[in-house]
Order: sequence, then C-alpha cells, then structure tokens
Amino acid sequence: MMKQILQKLCLTALVAVGANSGWAGTVSVSGILRGTHHWTADNEYLLNGWVYVVSNAVLNIEAGTVIRGKEAAAQPNYGALFICRGGKINAVGSPGNPIIFTAESDDISDPFDIPLDDEGGGGRGLWGGVVLLGQGRMNRPDSEASGSGTNPDGSFWQLYEGLGDALDPVTSQPLHRWGGNDNDDSSGALRFVSIRYSGKVMDSNKELNGLSMAGVGRGTTLEFVEVYANADDGFEWWGGAVNSRYLVSAFNSDECFDMDQGHEGKHQFWFGLQGITGDEGMELNGQPSGDSNVNTPGAVPLGEHQIYNVTLIGEGGAGSGSDAMNSRSDYYGRVHNSVFLEFQGRDQVSSVPTYNGTVTHNLFWGNVGGNGMVDTVNNGFANPLLTGIDRDQNELLDPRPQPGSPVFAGFKTPPNDGYFIAAEYKGAFRDVLWFADWTALMDNGHIRPTARSLVALQPAISVTPDPVTLGFATSGENLVISIPSQVGFTYTLESTGTLPPAGWESATGVTPANPQAGTGGTLTFTVPANDAVRFFQVKAN
Repeated sequence: MMKQILQKLCLTALVAVGANSGWAGTVSVSGILRGTHHWTADNEYLLNGWVYVVSNAVLNIEAGTVIRGKEAAAQPNYGALFICRGGKINAVGSPGNPIIFTAESDDISDPFDIPLDDEGGGGRGLWGGVVLLGQGRMNRPDSEASGSGTNPDGSFWQLYEGLGDALDPVTSQPLHRWGGNDNDDSSGALRFVSIRYSGKVMDSNKELNGLSMAGVGRGTTLEFVEVYANADDGFEWWGGAVNSRYLVSAFNSDECFDMDQGHEGKHQFWFGLQGITGDEGMELNGQPSGDSNVNTPGAVPLGEHQIYNVTLIGEGGAGSGSDAMNSRSDYYGRVHNSVFLEFQGRDQVSSVPTYNGTVTHNLFWGNVGGNGMVDTVNNGFANPLLTGIDRDQNELLDPRPQPGSPVFAGFKTPPNDGYFIAAEYKGAFRDVLWFADWTALMDNGHIRPTARSLVALQPAISVTPDPVTLGFATSGENLVISIPSQVGFTYTLESTGTLPPAGWESATGVTPANPQAGTGGTLTFTVPANDAVRFFQVKAN
C-alpha cells in the first residue's frame, strides 16, 4: 500500500524550521504556539496550563515522547492541549515506542503508583486532555453552547463546551471556535498515542474528554489511540468526518465513545472496557439534545457515520441503568459486526426522537436491563466466549474470542470502499491483540506481557502511512529536507522541475541514501541547492 505525500518548494523563498536544542530534561510549554515545533523523545514536555497550536502552526511529536499535563483544580491552570482550526499535530508513535500524554505525577515505570480506584475516582481527572478543533460541518449549533454563529461562507461555528470566545492577541484568531464547511480538513495525525488520567468538568454537562474532536475532517489520521482512566468520555466527536481505527477506551467515568451534531466518519476496531463505575458504552446523537434544544428532523449533515467491529465490555454486576448503546436525537448512523456485553442497563435505547439508525449483525450478551429497542431479528444474543474479562491489574484481560465463538458467524461484510478492512467476524479482535505494546493496558498489567502482539504480527494489521509536512532548512550550499517517519515504511524523495504532477523522478545527489527506512523519528534528505525552481514530494511504501 502506498500513499503519496506532496510538498511544493520554491528555492527562492526558503523558510528555516526551528527545532528543540536537544538537551535531556523537562521542557515547560505554555500559551500559544506559532510556527513549527518539534518535540523529541530525549525531553519530556509539561503542558503548563492551556496550550494552543494556532492556525498555520504545526506541532510534530517524535515517537517515544512523554508529554505531561500540569495538575491543578481550576482552568486554565491545569495542562491541556488545543489544536485550533487550521493548526496541526503530527503525533506519530510506533507499536513499541508510543507517544504518551499523562499526568504530571505519573511514574510510568510503576503500574500501581496511581491506584485505579473507581469508587474514589482513582487517577481520573488529574489534567485536562487533548482537543482537536477543525473546520468540518455540523448540522446545527447546540443551543446550550456558550456561543455560535455563521462563518463567511454561511456554515456554522460554535464555541467548544462552554468556553469563551478567546482570541490570539497577535492574529485575533478565535481559539475556541470549531466548525465550517470542510469535512476534508486535516488536523494532522495521531497514531500509537496513549492519553492517561485526563478529563475535567468545566461546567454542567461541559467537559474536557480524553480526546475531544470538534469539526475534525477526514484528512486527519486517527489510528491506534488509547484513552485510559479519564474523568468523562474517552472519545467524543462533534460534527466533522474524521475516520478512525484501533481505538481503546478503558476505565473512563462516562461513555467510552460519544458522537454529536451530524458526525459522518467511518470507524472500525474499537475496544471499550468500563470499570466498576461508568456510563453507556456508546452515546450516539444525531443532533444536539437536552436542555433547551429542539429536534429538527432532517437537519444536514444527517450524521450517517458507519461503525464496524467494536467490542464493548460494561461494568458487570447488577443493573444501574448504564446501557450498552444510547442512540438519540434524529439518529441516522449504522452500527454492525460489534459485541456488547456485561452492561448494567439495556442493549440499546433511543431516549430522544427521531430514530432512523441501522443497528444489525451485532452480538449482545449479559446486559442485565434487557433488550430495550434493539432489533431482535437482525442481531444475535449469545455468549461471545471471550478468552478473559477482567478489570484488575492481574494480566488476565484478553478480549479475543475463543474457538467456536459465535462471533465468526452472521457478520455483515464491510463496504469495499478503500477504508474498511474485510474482517469476517464480529468484535474488535480475531487473533491479534492489537493494543499490546503501546497502551496503559499493557504498561499497567491488565494483559500478559507475552500476549501475541502488534510488533510480532505487524503484517496482519492494515496500517497506512501518515501524511507529513516537509520541513526545509539550508546548510551551506545544501538544502535539508526533514520528515517524521514511521517504522515499517520506506521513504523516497522525488523531485521535478515542472509543476506537479508531471515529471516526478527520484531526486539525485541525495545524502543519506535514497530511499530510507522509517525509524519512528525524523528522517533528513540533503540535496544540492541551485537557482532553479524545484518541487519535492516524498513517497512512503
């Protein structure tokens, strides 16, 4: 599989890219980030309050880097990272070398230093979380938002979760707005990223989640991301169309996965695990609901997202009303080939009209509140025979199906559209425990270190290379081109003297050798500079 990554450059207008000095230690980061920033694994980074990556700024984070959030009670004193409209984050880890966002006090080498105590909250909510604010579509603003309006093109914008309309003092860019008319927008890439002990309540029903995505477009890459022990939802989407694969939501206090305001993405291979306390497995809103919101049937975008191959395990035990799935408020989404078990509520409810969803070819088991309104003809109800369900740090968790499991029958073939993978089973797993090697579930002793891992079985997982931003700098008579890389891909620099797409050839005189194997860190290509106008692209395969 190959993906072309393109960057144009006129040598008469070079821009030098700054980098960290490279010393080992903790780098405190605060306020507004402009330009291009490179965070490297030889440092740790402390989010000292709310940090904003504004429009046209890029934050590149090297594999293996640890970013910590300052612990404080009041906003904006605790750490949080906002990628604003037009800004980008390229946080690209690798299976054995993930990027970790965690609390200031977390000793990553000690699995038990922050007790996973559900009754007392444990380590939940020690810092804020990560927020992506994009330029994607919403079907209508939430009447309970602290502000909303229309962009110059007539599309909607809205302020994030009760925040004020703060401005960049230099450019006057609104820092908390999201929404627009570009569902192809890119906020960058997150791959092999673990977000731990985050989440903050800012107002009634307004929170920072582990990973919050408002208006994020499908140009963003979101694969192999974990949210662990968050004080609200693990993942929440508002509008937009970002796609995702291989997400983990574990021990969070509210929903594992939450969608609102016409989200239109494609999603496959999610795993969710609730602790003793938690809420629904998935809350799926077509439109804003609750408080003074009034449903507007047919408001576009309809939120026709597609979700395949999810395994969600609830809290277990007696009933408390936490449903496996709550599909609400003019819902048009589709959920297939998924497994929902051990929730304290019902299989599926629709608490706000109007319901137009399609929830079929799934397997429900042991949700003690009954079926609710789930389609009992086109879904199955049987024990999925998972290898091991456990919520302690004792290496007993293994959500893969055993031989003879009913997950291998009655599935729906995913669309052959270039994104979905033809997985012939229900649930998030078959043979590969794809969250091994890079998650807190591994680091904190929930699964065996000897579990069959993504590192050992990399060919079994479909991974596409991230889009990258090429960095340019001069060194004497030479031009130095730098890119973030991924393990498992080979990068080749090509150039042309004519306008793309014509005339691409392997760039000559490149040092080091062209092509280069991805390392998970930054690769550089050095080429002789000249007065001619030249264009460059990198191919990854």
